Amino acid sequence: ILSVCLLFAFLQRFVFKEQVLPSFAVCLLFLTHPLHTEVVANVKSRDEILSLLFILLTMHMAFQFIQKQKLSALIWCGACFFLALLSKEYAVILLALIPICIYVYFPRMDRSNWVKLLGVLGAFFLVYYGLRSGVVQSLDENSGAGNELLDNPFLLATESQTMATHLFIHLKYFLLLLFPFVMNSDYGYQVIPYQSFSDAGTWIGGFLLLALLVAALWALRKKSWFTFPLWFALLTLLLVDNVFFNIGTTMGERLVYHTSLGTSILLVAGLHEGMKRLQLSSWAGLPILLLPLLIYYGYATLHRNPDWKNNFTLTMADVQTHPTSATLNGNAFSL
Repeated sequence: ILSVCLLFAFLQRFVFKEQVLPSFAVCLLFLTHPLHTEVVANVKSRDEILSLLFILLTMHMAFQFIQKQKLSALIWCGACFFLALLSKEYAVILLALIPICIYVYFPRMDRSNWVKLLGVLGAFFLVYYGLRSGVVQSLDENSGAGNELLDNPFLLATESQTMATHLFIHLKYFLLLLFPFVMNSDYGYQVIPYQSFSDAGTWIGGFLLLALLVAALWALRKKSWFTFPLWFALLTLLLVDNVFFNIGTTMGERLVYHTSLGTSILLVAGLHEGMKRLQLSSWAGLPILLLPLLIYYGYATLHRNPDWKNNFTLTMADVQTHPTSATLNGNAFSL
């Protein structure tokens, strides 16, 4: 709830420029999104919530520093950035996202303020990186997880199958982010069959990723206000889609908690642009257009919540919809 309240303040002040209705619409979509049932119900996913909370605080303080040039805002910006990094690695995108937003939204920012802001962010990142490197190196030396099929679902796949499956996952994420009809707590081994480059889904997934990248570059070149949601969605997705970083699992609903914010903004903005083309420039029609989706999101969330009551209810619900999951079948047997 605190994250959503902060999101509303951030959107109204910096993204939609004092426009209350679109900011409220985005928050409603984000608040009711069915994929967030895992993030809220699963105690392990508190890192996702804290990460987004501190990312929003970092950006809020960074933009406030740019506007008012107060030292206190700069200090809070660095502190929130450090807390965001400690919550989860997603905050690393701010090293690219904040300069991109400054370039688009604050083109007249003084160079000395550039140095101060990026210097503070860079300093806190180096401290975090030093702490993390020591811990991760120690864990890696004592871990053999890469040789376990349940911890490495691509262990039996060829290099071609692995890359094809990574591309196909973008299609799965796209459908889940917009129309999450069937949800699952596990997307590990055997839930998603290994794909090949002869499968249509592989090419569709690759095209969706390419389209998002092209749109983000176009927005940056045009200095469009679409820049923030496009780059936020792209950068957070690239951290978890296995294309550049092996995250140890195929995919997960909790992993696109941040990405869903970018897609929520883009959905509201896209509807507004469509209304403008129909010469309906007011935001007043948004609630009517969004109402069917909000009703479905709310229904799907309420329908999914009881599955997360405990380990037994969750496993028994998901093993019926995804009977090929090795993890879910193992859990069901042990329960």
